[in-house]
Amino acid sequence: MHEGSPKTFEGRYFGKGLEEALRRAQADSAFLAARGLEAVAQVWDEQRGLLTVRYEGSPTPVSPPAAWEPPALQPGATGHPVSPPPPATAREPITSPPPPVGAQTRKPLRLLGALTAAGTVVAALVLAFGLDALAPRPHLAPREPTGAAEGGRDSRGAAGAASSKAVPVECRFEVPIGVVAECGDLIVPEDRRRPEGRLIRLHYAVFPSEAETPAPDPVVYLHGGPGGGALEQVAWELDAYPFLADRDLIVFDQRGSGFSTPSLDCPEITEAETELLDEDRDVGWTTWANALEGCRDRLRDEGIDLDAYDTDASAADVEDLRRALGIERWNLYGISYGTRLALTVMRDHPEAVRSVILDSVALPQADLLADLARNAQGAFNRFFTACRRDSDCDRDFPELKATFTEAISRLDEETPDVEVLDPDGARHDANIYGEDLVGFLFHRLYETASIPRLPGAIAQIDDGEHQLLAAFLAEQLEYGSGRPTDRPSWISEGVWLSVTCAEEAPFTNEFAIADAGIGVPGPIYDYFDEPILDICDLWGVERAADDMNEATRSELPSLLLAGEFDPITPPEWTMTAAKTLPRSHAFLFPGVGHGVLPSTSCAHRVARTFLAAPEGERPDASCTGAAAGVRFLPRDLVMRDDFSEPLSGWGKYEEPGLRAGYRDGAYRAEVTTIDYPWYGFPYPPVVESNARVEVDVTWVKAQAGHVGVVCGWKEPFDHFVLAIGSDGRYKVERWKDDVVKKIDAGRAPRQRSGDRWRMSAVCETPAEGPGRARLWLDGTLVADVDIDAGWGPGEVGLILEAGGQGSVDVLLDDFVVRRR
Repeated sequence: MHEGSPKTFEGRYFGKGLEEALRRAQADSAFLAARGLEAVAQVWDEQRGLLTVRYEGSPTPVSPPAAWEPPALQPGATGHPVSPPPPATAREPITSPPPPVGAQTRKPLRLLGALTAAGTVVAALVLAFGLDALAPRPHLAPREPTGAAEGGRDSRGAAGAASSKAVPVECRFEVPIGVVAECGDLIVPEDRRRPEGRLIRLHYAVFPSEAETPAPDPVVYLHGGPGGGALEQVAWELDAYPFLADRDLIVFDQRGSGFSTPSLDCPEITEAETELLDEDRDVGWTTWANALEGCRDRLRDEGIDLDAYDTDASAADVEDLRRALGIERWNLYGISYGTRLALTVMRDHPEAVRSVILDSVALPQADLLADLARNAQGAFNRFFTACRRDSDCDRDFPELKATFTEAISRLDEETPDVEVLDPDGARHDANIYGEDLVGFLFHRLYETASIPRLPGAIAQIDDGEHQLLAAFLAEQLEYGSGRPTDRPSWISEGVWLSVTCAEEAPFTNEFAIADAGIGVPGPIYDYFDEPILDICDLWGVERAADDMNEATRSELPSLLLAGEFDPITPPEWTMTAAKTLPRSHAFLFPGVGHGVLPSTSCAHRVARTFLAAPEGERPDASCTGAAAGVRFLPRDLVMRDDFSEPLSGWGKYEEPGLRAGYRDGAYRAEVTTIDYPWYGFPYPPVVESNARVEVDVTWVKAQAGHVGVVCGWKEPFDHFVLAIGSDGRYKVERWKDDVVKKIDAGRAPRQRSGDRWRMSAVCETPAEGPGRARLWLDGTLVADVDIDAGWGPGEVGLILEAGGQGSVDVLLDDFVVRRR
């Protein structure tokens, strides 16, 4: 029921018996008949309790909602509230699980779109029936609950259980050197309706403010997902948030996630996805369903109540944490799914909340399952329109949308082979398809730093260079795993499933999902066309109470942040949320993806102003004005970073022998441990096989050591290094299989230490034969040597290493990667 779809449609209805399944089917007949589809046959699978109904006809097109465009930004403007969207006709989606930065999110299982195409095997019991056997219905009804509570919220969300308490413990996550964290476990009932039952531990940390006299009201961080681990990620990215300048920050891993126990991680799912890399995707459903059932059964055998891991319970956990820490009032910061959790706290436990920041708003009344494809298409259209309106982007990448569509078709026709590394370092020969390019664009629009590079990336893929897609597939596997194995994975699939299957699946049905796809191009629809309702039937949790599908109304002062290119929580949701939050300020940030606060310093200024006086006037957001927005890179550039934006993705590190971070508009790195290499890579990664890398290097201390460019990085001993020291000595090395092979070495013409040098390195890999490595210093060619062709594409970055009794201390500026 989308552009290019067939005129046959299958509806699936589960029931304890055929009669119950038929009742569910009856609810959809009038809806489909009005759209030109008639039921012609049905198949009943007694073993699974599944009725499959085949409908045929010519679907009547229904106009999708008008595309929402962000307001035009005028020079000198002082902040831009989000323009209202067209009236919403259906719930719109919550976020899917997040990538490694902020609350960036992802599709729960990369292969789900293909699983629908695989179909479901059913028994051959065929019953003929006509439409007169099905009663009409006036509107789309929620899917009938199984074992569900109806009406108002039940007692699961009750906070303040006598068994809840905080216990100081050592931090279970790695705390970076220089970061202070006071850790503990909040002990709460697993099932809050039975406080005398099983207890679980939620790991938390308090990060003290840098201020001499911190504000008395801390900020509590509510992470995305659902099921995303927060503690270790936030500890390494504290600079991405502005809170510590004025107040303490409290972070905890939500129940079932991260370092909290028990964990609802599902390594079975990651193993299945890895296995399916080597298989035809059309045979994936059985493998993945077995993995899902295996995880479900294992967790239940461990005594875990899958019904107890939902948003109501997490909101009660938040309130219990405040009480246990003796905090009188605090501020909520929610990002992605964390905004839905924050909205639930505002609804259930508002008394001690001073203010709320909602970053990338996930509406409770939204429908993840129906509107995923439509929202992605909206973000794609805004992206393509932005390129078309940018004269340089339109010149370098004319008809970018058509190029994207043609590349999808070509990938589906050719299904090229690529090599994909799994989280254990094993190599897999995999095919890539058009849906992988759809997924690539969808996920990269989350990441603000990626957006300027995307036109060039699409053109590169269209030209037949597929290493970006291979790296994307590897990244998706890494995201679902805990590596090393004693660490929790980025996302707890079990929590994601429990929340989604209780709070999303019961409030939609197959036909709402299909109807929302009308007008969505087939390749985009297909990527999101997952058998999620079947998956939720397998997971088997209770339906949430009705108020989980209702807007939150609150008088609490609130700041709402939206990114222009957000593909999962689109900007118009911000205005929808603001309608029931009368004391809120909503802002659109041009050029930003999903997760505004960790993406731009402009949002930092707005948030600090708001937190200082949430009851005061509308914060000054002039930094979102005409000068803001995306600046697309020209065709010859892969990336450009002048290090002026501390949120551009290089990170802050401090440990024995290493200090690195942003200082004075540059990036300073110091290595003092002998023979200790430090690698720095931009995030999101730059993956190139033929690249010219340029960087300005200023030596702070002229001691022994080298600073250089890394090309073709796959792992610590699989890459090339082109480096130069403060004394002018240079080297070109191949690092492979725990062996460092020197290819060339010598001394550059200029030897004055302490100077600012322009270093440029070229790594070139032709299709056949040896490649070339070239190193320039201030425009002078220093080295020009053959390199073997077997190293292949990989990431591009920087390396620092100390040698002898020396150290390396440099300022790095103007990092540029050019496409050869």
